[in-house]
Amino acid sequence: MRAGRLRDKITIQQPSVTVDSVGEAVTTWSDFITRRASVTPFRSNEFVKFDQEQVETRVVFSLRYVTGITNKMRIVLSGKYYDIISIVDDENRHRELFITAMERSYD
Repeated sequence: MRAGRLRDKITIQQPSVTVDSVGEAVTTWSDFITRRASVTPFRSNEFVKFDQEQVETRVVFSLRYVTGITNKMRIVLSGKYYDIISIVDDENRHRELFITAMERSYD
């Protein structure tokens, strides 16, 4: 992987669930790792949900191999949050990861 392609700084966060004072589960996020990545738009869909127009944007993040990333984590880029959909280790060589993620319109 060429370092020049890794133009964007992303943070991968992991969830932690705790119980608040009224017994409800509360999810908080903590930083797992910050890395440089290449970001490629993959697909964008428009649809109507609950009588409101929604846009679903998928992105592929390419970065140097990191162990421990799961699809329960999320990616933060420029103040936007992306739910991880899939993680691919290129040719199982532990050199490069391709992470497909969907932008969240809330949080």
